[in-house]
This record gives sequence, structure tokens and C-alpha cells, in this order.
Amino acid sequence: MPKNEPLRRSMAYVQFLAQLEEIKLLLAQGYSKKLIHERLTGKKHISMAYVTFCQIMQKKIQTGAPSVPKDHLQKEILW
Repeated sequence: MPKNEPLRRSMAYVQFLAQLEEIKLLLAQGYSKKLIHERLTGKKHISMAYVTFCQIMQKKIQTGAPSVPKDHLQKEILW
């Protein structure tokens, strides 16, 4: 896909779902949405705009802390 071509919303959603467990884990560890987006785009796991990421996140992850098992909170994610 050319770099300047916008990502289809359905493909952005697929990318989001593929990274959902990592997103929930990072949220539970206290990372901001902005830092999570920067991390995932830097690792080329997602290619959506930050605004799209936030829109999907608002729909998929309701307000409040995400439910992540406590044993996953101990897992450290290296930058």
C-alpha cells in the first residue's frame, strides 16, 4: 500500500484487533493512548492515524480499566 494512501477503516479495525491484548496490557500498566499508538506504529504493527486509533479504542474498550489477568500485569514490555 502506498504510504500516502489512507487506510480503510475496516483494515484499521483489523489491525487494532490484532494488537488488542497488547493494548489492554499497556493500558492496565498506565500507558497513555498516545504512547501506545506511537509504540505500535513505530513497531509497524498498526498504520492508522491517531484519531482513528482513538475512535476504535473508544468503541472497543469502554470507560474504566480493561480486564487483564493479574499475571499479565507482571509481564514487562520492553521498548
